[in-house]
Amino acid sequence: MRNKGWSTCLMAVLMVACATIAVENSAAQVPKKHLRELESNFLPAWRQGDNLTILTSLGKVVQRMSDDQVVELDKLFADDQMPKSAQILVEARLHLLQHGLEKKLPKPGLRELLLTLDNIDAEIQMVLEEVKLHGEKLEAATGNESFEEYESLIWDTHVLEQKIGASITLAEYAVFVRKIRDRFLRRELEPQQREILEKDYAVLGEELAETLKELGERETLVRITRLKFANNILANSDSLKDRYLATWALETDGRLVREDLTGEESDFSSPALNDPNLLTQLNEQVKAGAELAGEELIKKSGLLFTGLHWWMRGRYGMGTEAYGFLKSDKAVTSDAALFPLYMPEKTPIPTSRYSQSGAIPEIDRRHNYIWEWEYREVVSSRTTRTKDKVTDRRVTSETQLSRFY
Repeated sequence: MRNKGWSTCLMAVLMVACATIAVENSAAQVPKKHLRELESNFLPAWRQGDNLTILTSLGKVVQRMSDDQVVELDKLFADDQMPKSAQILVEARLHLLQHGLEKKLPKPGLRELLLTLDNIDAEIQMVLEEVKLHGEKLEAATGNESFEEYESLIWDTHVLEQKIGASITLAEYAVFVRKIRDRFLRRELEPQQREILEKDYAVLGEELAETLKELGERETLVRITRLKFANNILANSDSLKDRYLATWALETDGRLVREDLTGEESDFSSPALNDPNLLTQLNEQVKAGAELAGEELIKKSGLLFTGLHWWMRGRYGMGTEAYGFLKSDKAVTSDAALFPLYMPEKTPIPTSRYSQSGAIPEIDRRHNYIWEWEYREVVSSRTTRTKDKVTDRRVTSETQLSRFY
C-alpha cells in the first residue's frame, strides 16, 4: 500500500531539495518543468492509487531525464519514504496488466521496458518455483491428513492457479511489446540488456498454460482424496465439528470433481483421472456420504460454510482501486469485474486496532470509510495550464462525492 503520508506541500519540498543537491546549472538537477508535472499529475494520482495516471505522468518525466537526474529524483522520493521511480513505474504497469489493460498503457521507454521485462521474468520464475514446491508437498501427503491440512493443500493450489493466470497475462504482454523490443535491439546494448529483450516469452507462456492445467488436475486429485476421507469420518466419527467439515467437503468436492470429469477437458495427464470407472465410483461415494450425513446436516453445513466464505471476502478482500477501498468502475456494469477481490494468501491473525506493531487487518471496514466520504466536499487545488506554458496561478475546486459502490 502506498505511503498516505505524502506531503501535500511536496512541490516545495522537491524544489528546496533540488536546490540543496545541485547547483543551478548542474546536469543532475531535476528540471522545474518536471517537478511541476509531478506535482500537478503524479502526486494526486499517487495519493488516490490511480495507477494509469501514475504510469503516464511519471513515465513521461523519467523518459525525458538523464540517468543522473533520475538518481536525484529517486533521492527526493527516498526523503519522503517513497520507492524509487523505476519501482513505482513497474508496479503500476504490472498492476494494470493484471487487470487486462495492456492495450491502453503508454509505450515504455528502454529503461522502463528493461525493468518491466526483468520483473516479469523474476515474478514468473518465482511462481514456477512455488508450483514445484507445492508438487513436492503433495507427493509427501499420506492420504490421512486432517481437514485443515486438506484445506491448506487446496487453498495453496487455488492461490497458485491465480498466480499462474496472472503470469500468463504478463507473458502475453511481453509478447505484445515485441515490436518495441525489436526497435531497441538495433541499438548498442549491454549483454545483460540484450538477453532480457531477446527472451522468448511466447514459449514461456505455453509452459505456463501447461502448468495451469497441471495445477487444475492437482486440485481435482486432492478433492478426490478428501472425499474418501470425509466419507470415512461420516461413517466412524461422532465429533460434531468433524461431521460438519466432512459434510461440507462431501458436497463441495463431489460437485466440483464431477464438473471437472464431465467438462470439455477430458484428456488428463494423470492416469488416475483417466480411469473410466472414476465417475461411477465418485457418484456412489457422494450418495453413500449423503445418506450418512442426513438432510439436516447437509443444509446446516452448507449455510455455515457459505456464510463463512462471504464473511472472509468482506473482511479481508480488497478492491482494485483506491488502496483497496473500491472496485473498478467496470464493476457497475460487469459481473466479471464485480466479483473478484484481492485476498491474502494466508488467513491473517487479527490484532487489536491499537496494537503497536500495527492493526491486522489495516482497514477496519471498507464500507465504513466509504460512507464517511459520502455527501462530503473534497477541496483540491491544481495548477492551471495554457497552451504554451504552465502558470503558477492556483485554482480551487470542490467536488461533492455522492455515490459509491
